Amino acid sequence: MKSISILIATLVMTCAAQASDNIQTGCNANYTPPSGRFTQAVLTTTAGPLKVVNDKQTGLQWQFCSLGQQLSGDQLSCQGDPEIIDKDAEANAHLAKQAVIVSNENSRLGETAHPWRAPDVNELLSIYNNQCSPALYPAFSYPSKTLAELQTLKEAGKFDPLYHKFVSYSELYYLTDSWGTDGRYAFVSFSNLNLPLLTALNNDPWGGPEKRNASYHDYNIWGGMLRLVREIP
Repeated sequence: MKSISILIATLVMTCAAQASDNIQTGCNANYTPPSGRFTQAVLTTTAGPLKVVNDKQTGLQWQFCSLGQQLSGDQLSCQGDPEIIDKDAEANAHLAKQAVIVSNENSRLGETAHPWRAPDVNELLSIYNNQCSPALYPAFSYPSKTLAELQTLKEAGKFDPLYHKFVSYSELYYLTDSWGTDGRYAFVSFSNLNLPLLTALNNDPWGGPEKRNASYHDYNIWGGMLRLVREIP
């Protein structure tokens, strides 16, 4: 796939917050989910139940949870932390590393007939929804971290993998199946956080007062989370 450098600038909007210190901030008051577009199902795999989201509009089937998370017992949410896929030290080895991770996940799930894969940029953009914060359709799960949890990650080490993990969670970076000429992953940001939380998290040289949205990254990134996809079997 042609290398693509994608960044979706975060839109600051008025949301009905579920919790003042949590990145789950809901949708615009007048937002209505698209009727009939998304359906959910729970599949049986060798690793246990796997919840999926079928998109009638695109013909794609997405995993409900981010890679590394597990479906909760009531099958309504995801537990644990997503896997943060870091930039490989070897130049241009990113996609090979990502391919191994995806292959291992297909093996874990016992999936051979209809293997899961990393999404391309257009596929990720098809589930970007700027009417909600985070900017995903409500049919999808996403990682939930409190401000205190994010601050702990941030303070643990700004320039080491823990800081990378913090940025992934606070800006909700999801990786594509390509990288750009700068040797880092191409991605889409689904953060769409409210302004007070962004202010608290990004009041530093990485995103000062004039840049309190995801657009302060002007090209690709070192890594992020992954949501696997395939055509609906």
